[in-house]
Amino acid sequence: MVINAAGVLGKWGVSPKVLFEANVLALKHLLEACLASNIHHFIHLSSSGVSGTLGRDGADENHPCNPSSPYEKSKYHGEKLALEMAARFKIPLTVIRPTFTYGPGDLHHLPLFRLIKRGFFIYLGDGQASIHPVFVDDLIEGVRLCIAHGPSSDIYIMGGEKIFTIQEVVSSLAQLLGVKQPHWHLPLHAARFSALAFESAAKVLHFEPPLTRSRLALFTQHHGYSIAKAKKELGYQPKTKLCQGLEQTIHWYREQCHL
Repeated sequence: MVINAAGVLGKWGVSPKVLFEANVLALKHLLEACLASNIHHFIHLSSSGVSGTLGRDGADENHPCNPSSPYEKSKYHGEKLALEMAARFKIPLTVIRPTFTYGPGDLHHLPLFRLIKRGFFIYLGDGQASIHPVFVDDLIEGVRLCIAHGPSSDIYIMGGEKIFTIQEVVSSLAQLLGVKQPHWHLPLHAARFSALAFESAAKVLHFEPPLTRSRLALFTQHHGYSIAKAKKELGYQPKTKLCQGLEQTIHWYREQCHL
């Protein structure tokens, strides 16, 4: 059995070429290596982001993929490649699309925790965009259920039990961190202008911009999903409440002197 959770995340300074090499070509080489090993199950962790921009109602596995960012596109092409190779060479495959994953050990979302703790967080737009957090332990349990279920040549979205708004998540974080609730809002038109200005300046002066178009998309577009299929077919049932997961994450950050 092979579980592929490797990949490169989309962040400032990572080129589309690097994303393609890590999230598509490396996956292709791994699948080719598996062809000679007669594996009985290949589990590939893709991303819910392959769906692209969503409406408020969210999306399930049948939603047409329309990735927009270089990271989303690389994950989409990797997933598409895996499914095509699985069908062509009879590779026993399962694809998992994790939603917004967080928890101890994750440093990708640490800047958000730091911004809120230091009182620097500003809502982009009205803060009502949807987000679908999944605690890392629940995602791992989802992977375990896929192993127990066996290869299905299918796709499963793995998210938390509930979809939240950005404001709900930020408010919970502020409360758990013991700081004042953020209340400043930057209008969307100003946020878009700021993101473009920061990106342009960063390319010339070589610094990491505090706001980019990809971060703007995360905080202003809807990212909610349905986990009904994983529940019905795998018995998937996320158990970690948002406050519990955030509290464990904050505890780990503090233990590691990150906060």
